[in-house]
Amino acid sequence: MHDTVLVVDDDANARIIAETLLRVRGLHVRSTGDPAEAPALIDDPDVAVVVLDLGASALNGVDMLHRLRNHPETSAHVIAITDRTEPEVERFAERMGADAFLRKPLQPAAFINLVEQLLGTPVARTNARSQSPKRP
Repeated sequence: MHDTVLVVDDDANARIIAETLLRVRGLHVRSTGDPAEAPALIDDPDVAVVVLDLGASALNGVDMLHRLRNHPETSAHVIAITDRTEPEVERFAERMGADAFLRKPLQPAAFINLVEQLLGTPVARTNARSQSPKRP
């Protein structure tokens, strides 16, 4: 069943908050802050949405986003998150293929709505991922 949300963040507190928000809504959640474990979890066919911290230093979120978008067998939506405030970070995430972008700290309602929206939407594949992500 393709309905799991994977949270990839090296900040344990941010990971716990995201997991809790999702579980309260009854969603199936897996998470990791371990750089060795992340690639195998991302490749899990049950993962429908990946919440990926671009600034995860130990995990290198940018490399993971690149990997997700350059492996056709990976069909998950990606929500890029960061605590950086520069507008170019969002544009960069979009160019790299993120389906959506949120800033930390996560706003609970916006986060939940976005995840639920993506869980109900098939992934549209294009080579350049040139389409802008849909916003809730």
